[in-house]
Amino acid sequence: MSFATDLTSQELEQIKKKSQNNQDKYARPLTFAEQKVNFDGLDSKMRSLEDKFNSEFESLLKEEQERLFTKIKKIVENNDVA
Repeated sequence: MSFATDLTSQELEQIKKKSQNNQDKYARPLTFAEQKVNFDGLDSKMRSLEDKFNSEFESLLKEEQERLFTKIKKIVENNDVA
């Protein structure tokens, strides 16, 4: 038994309509399974997580840079270079 037979005709029409509205967004027509995926929601979530990661990473990177520059400064001041 396929998934398509589990859907009502109204649900199938909604999926087809959604597919027709999104055809210009994608490089190729979406498969039946892809038509049921909320790509806009996924994109939104990925952007949100990426922004969160970047802000947290930037903070960590800044702290590490300051720590390393302090160490490098001490090495140079003590002329402890090989």
